[in-house]
Amino acid sequence: MASDPGLITLAPNDWPHLRDLYRRDWPQYEVAYETVQNYIEWAHQLNQPPEVTFYALPESWRKDGTVIIVSGEYVFIYTLDETLDTLRRTLLAFRWDQSYLVAMTSYRALVLEVYNTLHLQKLVDIPNKFYHLNHKKAAQFTVELPEGFTTGRIFPQNATLINDRWQFKGSNSEATIKRLLERNYSMGLFDPQGQLAGWCLRGENGALQMLGVETKRKGYGSIVLKAFAKYLAAKKLNTYACVVSLNEPSKALFLKLGFAEICKVDYLMNAARST
Repeated sequence: MASDPGLITLAPNDWPHLRDLYRRDWPQYEVAYETVQNYIEWAHQLNQPPEVTFYALPESWRKDGTVIIVSGEYVFIYTLDETLDTLRRTLLAFRWDQSYLVAMTSYRALVLEVYNTLHLQKLVDIPNKFYHLNHKKAAQFTVELPEGFTTGRIFPQNATLINDRWQFKGSNSEATIKRLLERNYSMGLFDPQGQLAGWCLRGENGALQMLGVETKRKGYGSIVLKAFAKYLAAKKLNTYACVVSLNEPSKALFLKLGFAEICKVDYLMNAARST
């Protein structure tokens, strides 16, 4: 195979064109669209480009949308090229000089092939299921609250509590949660004293994540999910999330609320490439 030219970084004024390439065949390409849209919205909020880099091969991205998006330790990979040839070349040209968590990818086999070709050690491999709910269905939800409870936006001061309860917390996870709470609407359930009783965040790729409650078997998780989906539906946004494949209670909850299981997705992390 001929050597590829180096990857280029896409300027923020290129992002709308990239986003609009994915305005087709939803929900297959919906997450790609919403990921790029998220960073466009962040740029508007901050009045400057956010801390994220878009990498692509110069000759192909305008046609097939193939891109690697890097945000801290998180990597999102998308392509419209069904042969995956462009994505393969892009991943091989990428500098794997640190550990990256390839998030919610449906390209498991290709990522593992690249790890093998580049002699990258696999550190994390977490299979997930992808669930999706159309906004028209979500708009029909009725949210019934316990007496004195309210729902509403979660603010950054709750980042420590959410991080402490999260099973996948790490050294930088509280800062990541705080940033999400600052920039993206996240739904909370608050008890009569105003304390957080349940929560769910909207990630950088638009997916709901970190669903949690302070007290189990009260139905709080269902309330939060319905309230969040109804909030998004008012904006004509569909609701989607990925759930760890072994998390049977959460999978059952999403199915009970009418979410459709669309496909399998994975979280994969590499060890830094040897130099």
